[in-house]
Amino acid sequence: MTNFRSDFPIFSTHPDLVYLDSAATSQKPQSVIDAVTDYLTTTNSNIHRGTYSIAEQSEDLYQQSKARFAQFIGWSSEAEVIYHYNATACFNLLAQSLVKSGILTPGDSMILGVPEHHANIVPRQMIAEQYNLTIRRLPIDENYTLDRSVLLSLIDDTTKVISLSAFSNVTGDMPDLSRVRQIVGDDIFFVIDGSQILGKYPINVTTLGADVLIGTAHKMFSLTGLGMLRMQKKRITSLTPARWGGWAIAEVTRDNYELQSDIHGREAGTPNVVGAVSLLAAIDYIDSIGWVEVISQHDQELTQYALERLQALPLCAIIGSDLSSFEKSVAPWQGGGPACGRGFLRGWVISFTLDTITKNALAQHCADHQIAIRCGGHCTFPFWHDIWIDGWCRISFHAYTTPKDIDILITTLRNL
Repeated sequence: MTNFRSDFPIFSTHPDLVYLDSAATSQKPQSVIDAVTDYLTTTNSNIHRGTYSIAEQSEDLYQQSKARFAQFIGWSSEAEVIYHYNATACFNLLAQSLVKSGILTPGDSMILGVPEHHANIVPRQMIAEQYNLTIRRLPIDENYTLDRSVLLSLIDDTTKVISLSAFSNVTGDMPDLSRVRQIVGDDIFFVIDGSQILGKYPINVTTLGADVLIGTAHKMFSLTGLGMLRMQKKRITSLTPARWGGWAIAEVTRDNYELQSDIHGREAGTPNVVGAVSLLAAIDYIDSIGWVEVISQHDQELTQYALERLQALPLCAIIGSDLSSFEKSVAPWQGGGPACGRGFLRGWVISFTLDTITKNALAQHCADHQIAIRCGGHCTFPFWHDIWIDGWCRISFHAYTTPKDIDILITTLRNL
C-alpha cells in the first residue's frame, strides 16, 4: 500500500498524530504550502483590471486554477466555473438564484436524498419556507444507501430541482448517479454535491449530465475558504445572481445598475485568489501521485482493512454497508468513476458505534491518545433521525493514512 505521509509536514511536527478526520478537512502537502508561500511573497495582488505585472500574474493564476479544476471534473471550459468562499455558500447562492430567477415558484417541489449534508438541506428548507415550496426525500434502503428505484415516483410536473451527494459523509456510500439524468429528464435542474469525492475518485460531469457540481477545496489538500461551483453556461445565463457588488456589474448609475451576464456576474467582490492558487497546486499534486491508480486504490485497501478490524471488535456496529457487502472493482474509474457507474459501493468514511461507551467519551478517549476522529451527527440530522441512532463516531482517510493508524485506533478501542 503506497503511503505519502512524508509529503505532509504536519506529521513531522506531530509525529505521533493519528489523523482519522480527513472528511472534516484534509492535511496539506508541502507542495501546496510552498505554492501559497511563493504566491504571497512574490505575486500577491488583487485581480481584475490591474495592469501592473503582479496583478496580471495573479489574474493568470486565478484563471489557470479554474481551467485545471474544469479539466479535473471532465469539463473543458473555465468559463463555467464559479468560485465562492465554501461549498455551503455555493449551495446558498444557488438556492437563492433559483427563486430569484423564477425557476422555482410557489407550489414547486425539490428532491433531496435523506443522507444529504445540512449545507444542501438547509438552504432548500429556507427557500421552501419563504416561497411555499415542497421538499421530497429520496429514501435509503437497509444498507443506508439511496434507493434510486423510487426516484421516478417522486417526480411530477411540480418537480424542478434534484440535489444529491456523490458520496455520503456518514456511511461512505457512493450511489450510482449515472442514470439520474435519464430518469429525471432534461428540464429538471440536477445538482451534485461532490464535496467528499473530489480528489479521491474521478467524477465526470459530462457523463453524469449534471447542471451543477459543487465542491470544497479544503477537503482536497487546498486551503479553507474556497468553494467551487461548476454550472452549465445555459444555466448561468438563465439565473439571476444572488450577490451583488464590485466586478459583478457591467454598469452602475445613480439610480440603476446592470449586471454582467456571465460567471463574473456571480463572483461579486474580491475573490479568494490565494485559495485558487492552493487548489491549482493541489490538483497538480494529485495528478503527480496518480489519483486514479494510487489514491483510489489506497482508499479501497485501507477501507477494507479498517472494516475488517472494526467488525472484529465486540459490540461494534457499522453505520452503512459493512464488509459483507464491500465491493471492489478492477477498474472503478472506467466511465468516469464510481458516481458514473458503480465501481465501488463505499469508500474512505466509516461511521460506527460501540455499545460499551458513549460517542463523546469515545472521542475524548481517542483525543487523549492523539487520535483524531469525529463524533456526533456530522451535519446530517435528518438521516440520524430516520435511523434512530443518536450520533456515532466517524473515521476517514486520505493518501497519508496508513494501516498502522488503524491498528493504533483498534488497540486504543480495545483498551477502553
